[in-house]
Amino acid sequence: HGGQGLRHGRRRRGRVPLQRVKSGAGNMDAIITSIASFVGIFVGWLLSILTSRWERRACKEDERQRQRLSLVREVMRYRLDQSRLVGPFNELPLMFGDDDEVLRLYREILNAPRDDLEQRTRALTDLVDRLAVLVGLPGSVQISDIQRAMKFEE
Repeated sequence: HGGQGLRHGRRRRGRVPLQRVKSGAGNMDAIITSIASFVGIFVGWLLSILTSRWERRACKEDERQRQRLSLVREVMRYRLDQSRLVGPFNELPLMFGDDDEVLRLYREILNAPRDDLEQRTRALTDLVDRLAVLVGLPGSVQISDIQRAMKFEE
């Protein structure tokens, strides 16, 4: 009758069977598990928000890069056609305003005397070269590339 509280599966008076006795460690394990689950849910939620923001920012940056590349191509395409170059040219401060060299060259072209074709051409060459580098194209534009273009002749 070793005081175990159980004898042949029957309960002794005034004592609780061993199967019903819970230790404080069991309650602590449940609390720790609950806290860990909550932390896991919170961290997962936070990571999903951060990932979503990162993906949106990456998409915006990709779109901006595509627009910048398109603008550079238009500037190069219309470099000899002043009437068609005006629109893309006027967008340069908006799309490349974060680059001091682009802004300097842009203003140099705007402020160059109308009769100084050489200065304007040199500035446009440097500008196209700088724009190409900024969008990841080879920056090897020469003055002759700006002064001449292929034209269709019938």
